[in-house]
Amino acid sequence: MKITGLARWGLTHQVFKSALAASAAYAVCARLLDHRFPVFGPMAALLTIQINVFNSFSRGVQRVVAILVGIGVAMFAFHFTGANWWIIFIVVILTLMVGTRMGLGVAAINQVPMSALLILAAKAYVPTYALDRIVNTFVGTLIALLINVLLWPPNSLPQARKSVQQLGDDAIQLLRESAEVLRNPARSEGGLHLIAQARQLDKQVGLTINAVQAAQQSLRMNPRIKALGPVVHEYRDRTGMLERAAVQIRGIRKSVSELQEEHAALPDGDGMARYLGLAAEQLKAWQDAAPTRDIQDQAESLFDHISRTSLTSLRELPHVWPRYGSVLADASHLIQQLADASSSAPAHQVHV
Repeated sequence: MKITGLARWGLTHQVFKSALAASAAYAVCARLLDHRFPVFGPMAALLTIQINVFNSFSRGVQRVVAILVGIGVAMFAFHFTGANWWIIFIVVILTLMVGTRMGLGVAAINQVPMSALLILAAKAYVPTYALDRIVNTFVGTLIALLINVLLWPPNSLPQARKSVQQLGDDAIQLLRESAEVLRNPARSEGGLHLIAQARQLDKQVGLTINAVQAAQQSLRMNPRIKALGPVVHEYRDRTGMLERAAVQIRGIRKSVSELQEEHAALPDGDGMARYLGLAAEQLKAWQDAAPTRDIQDQAESLFDHISRTSLTSLRELPHVWPRYGSVLADASHLIQQLADASSSAPAHQVHV
């Protein structure tokens, strides 16, 4: 989204479009319409341009409605009573109530009484102020919408793809590090570090959900990328799968950190480490859209072996075997979830 060569100076497409919309709105209001207050045109344009086309349209409509309501209430009140402190009190209450009742956004709600108060300040000096304000706002809003649609319409899909990929990579890395802790608990970092990493994964889940939602919003009223709807649906499905995987990984990290804190050497740590390694391989295969039955078969065979030998012998260690069982159950659930997701709706590598 940045203009090549000027990115390091902060000249993004959004900055350029905002400046263009403001200057065009001023030119129309000042030169073509010859209004006394053309500055309200570029103000409306700047406040209308948003990160995506749909938000720009929504914000523009709300701003026009806010101006109409504010000016209408003010003209009616001041025509019959004039301006004084108590009528301003009533006008502000009424305009805020109407804006809230109409479901306008916070910025638009505040715009309603502001428009009414500006009528009070300007109408005595410029009788046509009210009409000029309405026309200028409409012109600025329309110009901003046209520029946002025609020039580099915002596309948040690349950011969403990157965020989904990062979430998958982080989840795979956490599984591999958990396996290494089981294999060499004395050489690994402490349990608090493991839990902190799990919390960081949860944070990345939230960032990815927001990125996918932004991508979905960028499709609305954007004819250039509207056909990419299936891509966004795929990102949403992949994020949902990774969000569920994060739940299992969080449980694994918690159990592994508790085992590490209590034991310098873990019985049959290699077997459990190999099982977590297979979970990481299964997640990697799903992420790369290359699932194989071989990984699942190895996991099932190793699961049976651990269940028959390790967990049975570990029953004599009451502080160990429940956590081993928890790790095994979470990893097994994760592997099965990934296998089901791969068989029912195989992932596709899509580059946008």
